[in-house]
Amino acid sequence: MEPTDPLLQEKKGGAWRWFAIGCGAIVAVGLLIGGGLVFLGYVGVKEIGKHVATNPAQAETLAREMMEFEMPGGAKGVMAIDMGFRMAVVGSREEPSPATLLLFEFPLSWVGDIEETVDQQIGEAMSDGKQYEIQAERTEDRVLCGRPVKVAIREGWMSKGNVRRPFTALQTKLATKDEIRLVIVIGQGDHRQEHAESLWKSLDCNF
Repeated sequence: MEPTDPLLQEKKGGAWRWFAIGCGAIVAVGLLIGGGLVFLGYVGVKEIGKHVATNPAQAETLAREMMEFEMPGGAKGVMAIDMGFRMAVVGSREEPSPATLLLFEFPLSWVGDIEETVDQQIGEAMSDGKQYEIQAERTEDRVLCGRPVKVAIREGWMSKGNVRRPFTALQTKLATKDEIRLVIVIGQGDHRQEHAESLWKSLDCNF
């Protein structure tokens, strides 16, 4: 039997923003280390902050430039980066958040070492036994934006301090003629599968 979700007792909410921000930051750093440093050579480290948006409206706008979606509970941007590659994290207006969407977009020329670095960073983040407990993993053949894709599905628990919450995560990659788009849909809480599938079915690519 699953334990009662302790986040339902929180009044201020926002305790699970760390999941979206943490995963997004990990992958972003992986991109920079893996090959984005070439780009940083042009813009300079001090300029990085100019390319990071934490304003909810700006973050949501950048996300919708990459993909349209309907967030359970209404969308609220968390953070976004636009500097040679684009990344956006969008959560729900409800607290505790029923779902989270992470979108990454990078040039097709980055496929190879950079792509492997992104996959590795995500894998390491999800395999952190202190924060994530993966109980089941599988791969499914699905269709996204009219194209066949391989979807990695993970089920488990995520923890922060003494707070523990179940999640379902769907992850896939979609290639166009110019770019690679990475999509991660996360459903959280007692109805995590329903939330994840609802968000997934609403996805619509802007190309």
